[in-house]
Amino acid sequence: MKLLGMWVEGRGRGVELGLIRVMGGAYTFRVLRRSCFRECARHEKDRMAGEKVITTNKKAYRNYVIGAKYEAGVALKGTEVKSLREGGGNLLDSYARVEGGELFLYNFHIAPYEFGNIQNHDPMRKKRLLMHKLEIRRLFSKTEERGYVLIPTRVYFKRGYVKVEVALAHGKKLYDKREDMRKKEAERSIRQAMRERR
Repeated sequence: MKLLGMWVEGRGRGVELGLIRVMGGAYTFRVLRRSCFRECARHEKDRMAGEKVITTNKKAYRNYVIGAKYEAGVALKGTEVKSLREGGGNLLDSYARVEGGELFLYNFHIAPYEFGNIQNHDPMRKKRLLMHKLEIRRLFSKTEERGYVLIPTRVYFKRGYVKVEVALAHGKKLYDKREDMRKKEAERSIRQAMRERR
């Protein structure tokens, strides 16, 4: 086989074709390389859109040792989503639990929507988290056997959908908290010393 020439086709995906002579004198086209101009641009736009964080659970990092993190969707009402767009969410003292093969989020306060009518949502109702059944089973087994709890660490918008980051965590002892405080104070003093040198 001998490569006689090549050119780039401009439609759809950029496909680089080659004119190849095969035994017997016949010519054929072979795809040499595909480039993904449109797909790459689309993924870049999605990546640039990124995530808009609504609220984080700072207390979770102070009171718990955070393990594996999982992303879950949330089943919400329209007024809840509108309220979250305005920044009306609070994860303080919230937790997740598996009940009847489904994952629910408790104590996640979403402020009532300002322009809502009689059908406005209850701020403290339990919210259903959307995950695959296999993931929910794994989380259930870990929380039952090993004494872990499910703590939501942050709520954010991802491509227009509300997502919750749920972490497997276990409680910190008092000496762990003191050690963390010492580390933070040491880091703070190092930063201050570096600033003073400049």
